[in-house]
Amino acid sequence: MRRCGLILLGGAVCVLATGMRGCPPAGPHVRVLFASDRDGADLDSGIYSMRPDGSGVVVLTTLQDSGTMLSTGGSRMVFSAKAAAAAGLSSIWRVNLDGTDLFQLTSGTGDDYGPLITSDQTRVVFQSETGNLEVRSVLMDGTGLLNLSNNAGEDFMPAVRPGSTQVAFTSRRDGNSEIYVVDQTGGAAVNLTKAPNSDDSEAVYSPDGSRIAFLSDRDGNFEIYVMNADGSGVANVSNHDGDDLGPRFSPDGTKLSWFSGSLVGHYTIWVAELAGGGSIPVTDRSYMGYDYSWSPDSTRIGFTSDQNGHPDVFVINVDGTGLANASHDPVSAYGPLWSPDGATLFFASIRDGNWEVYSMAPDGTGQTNLTNNPAEDWLRDVVEVP
Repeated sequence: MRRCGLILLGGAVCVLATGMRGCPPAGPHVRVLFASDRDGADLDSGIYSMRPDGSGVVVLTTLQDSGTMLSTGGSRMVFSAKAAAAAGLSSIWRVNLDGTDLFQLTSGTGDDYGPLITSDQTRVVFQSETGNLEVRSVLMDGTGLLNLSNNAGEDFMPAVRPGSTQVAFTSRRDGNSEIYVVDQTGGAAVNLTKAPNSDDSEAVYSPDGSRIAFLSDRDGNFEIYVMNADGSGVANVSNHDGDDLGPRFSPDGTKLSWFSGSLVGHYTIWVAELAGGGSIPVTDRSYMGYDYSWSPDSTRIGFTSDQNGHPDVFVINVDGTGLANASHDPVSAYGPLWSPDGATLFFASIRDGNWEVYSMAPDGTGQTNLTNNPAEDWLRDVVEVP
């Protein structure tokens, strides 16, 4: 049963009545991206956009493998895809989130993938296997292609610095993995980590761009480290005997989360206060390796766990209290993503016999099937559009 409630959207109060959708739960400028095979493409190819109430569905792309690596910025999505299955090579494409202006940005002699829109939204940074593995960038109109890493060693895993033109990436040019930084328009790349006896990788910028979290084995096993954006102030945040991976900053930048665990597919989510408050295990046996998300106010985490016998969506406070099964799904539920206002959780469920995208309040009330289609639909992203 749905509870009645009040949500403030753009100054208007919306009543969510029992059994009724009422107002869109996440505002008019939010788009929910989902994969679907409804037009003949598989779940790795057909990408669609809809409003947070399930209306306004538009197809963004059905190009081969277009759902594997995508990112958004402003009103655009960039992704890697093959023009056709027989084409063989992946290129970088862009499309507006309203489904218009599909355009191919690259067409090289090797695979291009993993695109990221730069902070000023003028360029797209990506990995390229044209020649050796390099980090490249291209303007939004497909011109101005640049090799940013430009080295015989392997260069990969770019990260775009918020509020800056800098791009961090992992390089093996020194015989080990190091974190380098370069401008999005090229120039000399600078080694930030400078730790020749370890492997440093997986750079992630804080929301304000002032710090970088990364993975390093410099203390004998893989740990989560953080440093200033210029490479100074390196500190071990996880400091744990087991391997740690997948660093993520909280939306407000005050906390860092990661996974720790040895059982494949099952990890504990840890959270550290970066101001020196220490770290704690927030969850026990998270079901999927990367299947969790921070609430926009940085106070809660939504995650998938099989602790009740099958996958369900849970919500927990970042201090480890208040654990609650939100979805109570009869079969399986995965992939919780928050609306920008924190009032809604989106997730995928197979309770109706096929995969559908649902929405609910973080307390589990108001569960609504948004896609409601006989095809398979799978949640990909929730984005705010200007």
